[in-house]
Order: sequence, then C-alpha cells, then structure tokens
Amino acid sequence: MLSATTNVAASSFCPAPATLIDNDDAQELAEPDQDGGLAVVADNATLGNDGVTTLTGNVAMRRAGGILRANKLEYDQAKQQVSASEDVTFSSGGLIVKGSKARVDLAANNAQFEDAEFQVAGENARGSAASIDIAGDGTPDMRGVSYTTCPPGNESWILKAERIRLDQASGQGKANQVSLRFKGVPIFYFPYMQFPYTDQRQSGLLAPSFGTSDSSGFQFGIPYYWNIAPQMDATFTPSYLSRRGWRLESEYRAITGTPVSQRRQQTWWQADTIANLNWLPNDNTTNTTRYLLNWQAVAKGQKQNRHWRWENQLIDAKDQAWFDDFGSGLAEVSQPFFVSRSTGKWFQGDLNSHVAIDIVAEDHAPLSTSNTTLISRQPELSLAMQRRLGNSPFSIGLSSQIGRFGVHNETRTENRRHYQPWIGFDLRGAGWRFNSRANYLTTHWRTSEPGQADTTYRRSLPVYTSALSLHFEKNYARGHHVIEPSLAFRAAPFREQSNIPVLDTHTETLYWHNLDDDQFSGLDRVRDGKQLSATIANRWYNFAGEQRLGFRLGQLWYLDDSRVTLPNEEVVGDRSNTLYELIAAVGDRWSISTSGEWDSEANHIAHSQLRVDLSDQQYGDFFVSLRQRRNLFRQLSFGGKRQLSSQWHADVVGLYSLDDEELLEAKLKLRYQTCCWAIDFGGQRILRDASGEPDVGFFIQLELSGLAQIGNQ
Repeated sequence: MLSATTNVAASSFCPAPATLIDNDDAQELAEPDQDGGLAVVADNATLGNDGVTTLTGNVAMRRAGGILRANKLEYDQAKQQVSASEDVTFSSGGLIVKGSKARVDLAANNAQFEDAEFQVAGENARGSAASIDIAGDGTPDMRGVSYTTCPPGNESWILKAERIRLDQASGQGKANQVSLRFKGVPIFYFPYMQFPYTDQRQSGLLAPSFGTSDSSGFQFGIPYYWNIAPQMDATFTPSYLSRRGWRLESEYRAITGTPVSQRRQQTWWQADTIANLNWLPNDNTTNTTRYLLNWQAVAKGQKQNRHWRWENQLIDAKDQAWFDDFGSGLAEVSQPFFVSRSTGKWFQGDLNSHVAIDIVAEDHAPLSTSNTTLISRQPELSLAMQRRLGNSPFSIGLSSQIGRFGVHNETRTENRRHYQPWIGFDLRGAGWRFNSRANYLTTHWRTSEPGQADTTYRRSLPVYTSALSLHFEKNYARGHHVIEPSLAFRAAPFREQSNIPVLDTHTETLYWHNLDDDQFSGLDRVRDGKQLSATIANRWYNFAGEQRLGFRLGQLWYLDDSRVTLPNEEVVGDRSNTLYELIAAVGDRWSISTSGEWDSEANHIAHSQLRVDLSDQQYGDFFVSLRQRRNLFRQLSFGGKRQLSSQWHADVVGLYSLDDEELLEAKLKLRYQTCCWAIDFGGQRILRDASGEPDVGFFIQLELSGLAQIGNQ
C-alpha cells in the first residue's frame, strides 16, 4: 500500500466540513501582514495603569500567519503576553482551535488553550482536548484528547488519548495511551501509535488485521509501514496463525525513472520493483521452515524509434505445498508448477523496416507429482528483421533463434538453432487485402548427455502462406452491416520429424488466431501438407457505433493427409472442427454470447461457452457462464455486483463443477458504508487441490476514515 491508512471513499456520504470560524472574516484577516508585526482590531480598547491593554467586542489579532479571535483580550506589552477569553478561536495554517481561554506568549511564539475544540481545515478531522499547546510552527500538542473524522453530531468512532501531537509539516499524528471506541464499545488499546490525518504517506504501525480459515485457523497481525522515500516504501506484517504459528509477510516497492512531464521528446525510461517475502520459521502443521519469495522488476524505455523492455520474475518456495496451503484462489491452488523468468526486448524501426531482439531465460519448479516434463530455457535468443523494398509491396526478412534447454531432474541438455529467411508481398485496396509469404526453415538440434556422444538432428523445408480478406459495409434502417470474409492457404512438404526432441512445442487449441497456421506452438514440429482455412464475420452496428449483433464461423480443411504429429497424438483428419461465435445485445441491459467448436464428424459440440450478462444502473452488474469440454468438464461460473441501497453493496463470484456437483470456489463480500466508517463482511471457499477438502475462511474488516483499516480480507 502507498498510504499508511485507507480512506473510505465517503464524498457522497459526508456533508461538507463545517468550520469553527466565520469564513468571510477569516478570508479578510488572512491577508498577509506586510511588516510582519502584530495587528489587532476590536470594538473597544482600554489602557490600564499597569500597562495592560484590554480589548473587548469582536477582538481579532493577527501575527505570523495566525489569527486569534475573542470577545475579550488582555495584552501585556512589557511581558509580550496575551490572555483571551469568551468565545476564543484561533486559526493557523490548516488548524482551527476554539476554546474557553487562551494564553499567548509572543516572545516564545506559542499559545495555550483550555477546554478546546479543534478541526483540520477542509477536512472532517476534528476533536476536543482539555488543553492544547501550539508551537510557533503551528504544531499542536494536545492533552486529554478525543478525535474523530465523523461530522458534528456523529461520533460513531472516537479515538481517545492521553496526548496527541499533530505535525502539520508531515501531516502525521502521534498519540500516547490510546483507546479506540466504535459505537461506544472499546475495541482496541494502544500504548503508542502514529496515524496520518492527511493523505500524505507516513511511516508507522497500521491497524491490526485479523481473520480465520480452516487451513490456518485464527490469524492476527500488526503491519508496520515504512515510507522510505517518495518513490520507495516497504510493509512488514508479523502475524500469528493459531494452527501454524508465527509468520512474517513483507513487501518492498520502488519506482524510478524519467518523470512523465519530461517525456515529450520520446526519450525516457522507467523501472519498477516489487519484492514479497512470506516466511514461517516453524509451521506447526509440518514442523518445517517454509517461505515464498516473489520478486518482480520491470524496466522500460524509449529513445526516438528505439524501444526496450526488461522484465524479471523470481519465485522460490521452500516446498511444493505452499500454494495449496496459502493460495488465495483456485488458480494459485491448482497450478502444477511456478516459473522464474527473465525477458529482454529491444526494437528499432517502423512498419517498413525494423529489427527486434528478444532474450528469454526461465526455470520451472514443480508444485505437484505430475508426470509433466518441465523444460527450462537457459537462455533463448531471438532475432527478427524486416525491410520493405522501396515503395513496392515486397518485403524481405529473417527470423532466427538460438537456445539452450535444460530438463528438470535430468542431466541432459538440449541446444537448438533456427534460421528462417523469407520474402513476401502485401497488397491492399479499398475493402480488400492480399498478402503472401515464402519461408525457408532450417533448424538444428543437439542433445548432450554426460558420458555419451552428442546426438544431432537437422530439418530443412519451405513453407508457403497466403491470405485474402475482404470488407463489405452497407447501411440499413437502424445502422450499418459489416461482412468480412477471408481465406488463407498454407503448404509445406513432409519431413520426418518423429525422432526430433520436443522442447517447447505442444498442440494448440484451435482458435481464431491460429486457424491459418499449423497449430503447433513451437519449432520442434512443422505440419506437412496443404491446408485451406476460411472465416466469415457478420456484424450489425447502430448509428452510435455500438455493436448489436455479431457472429462468425471458421473452418480449416486439410487438402493432403498430414503425417507429422507430436508423440502420443493422432494424425489429424481431413478437416478441423467448425469454430463459431455469436454475440447479441438484447435491449439496453442484456447481452448474450456463445462460442465453441462443432465436431461435424461426431455430430456434437466439442467444447463451448455460453455467457449471459446484465448491466443495470439500478440492479447492478451480473453474469452467469456455462463452460464445457466434452468428456473433460462442465463448469458454471457466476458473479455480480449490486448496490443494495445507498449504504449497502454486495459482490459475489463463484465457480461450480456440474460433474462433481461441488462448489470449487466462491467469494462473497457485503459492504456497509457511512460518512466516516465502513464495514465489510465476507467469506471465501476454495477447494484445496491436494486434500480435496474445501478451505473456508471468513473476515470482518472495519474501515475508519482518516485512521485505518481494522480486520483482514
């Protein structure tokens, strides 16, 4: 978090902050004093024999930016002291004080108030104190204090303290012997605490967090926020888990680079870093030390037409069960492995001529006993060049790649080199485009095993592709209709590839983006034969440019019998499944979408997804989605957000297995919000992968505007 407090977004709930002084008089008296001296005005003034001047009736005194008002004021010029009584108010900078009596030492440049009320100007932060001492820099030191950010007449929460000091320069409050009451009930006691009463970031303890779950039990922690620098911070949260013991969660964040205001000349750079360490010195359930380290860094920049980007992610877990025990969602719980990766990208040029260099290094670590072979890049370097030949439609280019691969828990290493020169052309006209490209692929593999001779493989073959796309548009009574048909052709000769090692290649799920390709993700296999793909898209728009109805169909035909496959996969037939997609807007609130694959040979749907959305300003946003893949799974997902009333808000999301008749994951949150506080009630249910048992957790989180969050999500 970039703030040591969470401010409730309460602008629509709170009235404008009331002021303790008259705004018109304040504006008049706040005009700067040119000579920097003392200015006093009053209805009546009397000079006593003792040299003390008594002023009565609408008295106002200004000095050093501070304004003191009272109905009666006594000024001892010899001692440079002022005593004020009867409806005393004082304003200095962002602080307003109102009390029964005040004493001002002009020589020491400080003031003392008794039985006082105070307010931060322009904010809802206010309170009362038995006494307030204000130093020359405007910093108040208060005794016997009550403090809240609720408007007058509303004291839903009160912070009481023996002593509070508000530093106007830093916007930070420091309090001793603090008790916090909510709705009249004491909920916390702190011997000492720091809190920001403005939006500025501050170092210090944050409010405690607590929650409960089946796997870890009751959890309680106290975060400490360290505001290291304007662009750097850290948070440390020691906590206790009743079933596991002590845990330390820490997060470090930093950002640096060229300010946005100085990026006009297209020369800039920026670097972001986030590091998280989650450490359990001794997990009582496993009797082991456990940790998770997650470090992410991104650096990027530009200089004229040269762009670069460098991304790093390092993940390290002590044991394979970490995400199963502590994962915050089904996606984390069910992942079979995690990846540490470093990638670099460099690009120079434009659409007509450019050079791009990519480098990737990654390592996979298993999180389960899966038989999946994990292969890491150690590293892999790619080069892509393209140049348009003058003003002609022809272009030439080269794609190349060289990489070293390691196999998890094996001593063998794999090396691969790939070269792909090509020539192509791109013709375009009004409503049509035709492009074609001839490629020649040459790839070398070398397998190295300690104590054995290296094994090498080589494959060379040409690949030809071409595509034609058309665009037709016609207006009709309620808008316009767009039709976009397209054809794509691909041809490649057969090369024996069954003995080539499989490093990073798998069969991709057929979808719109790869319908005109060979559906292999990597370089270890190239599908042979001729193939033809076709798509047609229809879209209807209203005159506001909003799509009201759209559908598209796609099909791939294999004109030759393809013989190239991955191990343990069947040879493809003479055609693919038919892709379909339909999107329809029903009225102004409803929308329906469906997509999937139709297997015409088996005469059934291979996989599909159907989704219905409702978006309504009064009732909220909701969706329900049915997703299925034949003989594998059928799942129902749902979610929604609704403003139940002016103060109640509900969020829900879930995933249900129709095959197992079990709720896989669900999250529910109810929020009640007022002017100066809000409370969240929520729960979460996740099906843990290893045990197959659900983990149920609950939380209650209280937010006090201008103070802190109390609780845990």
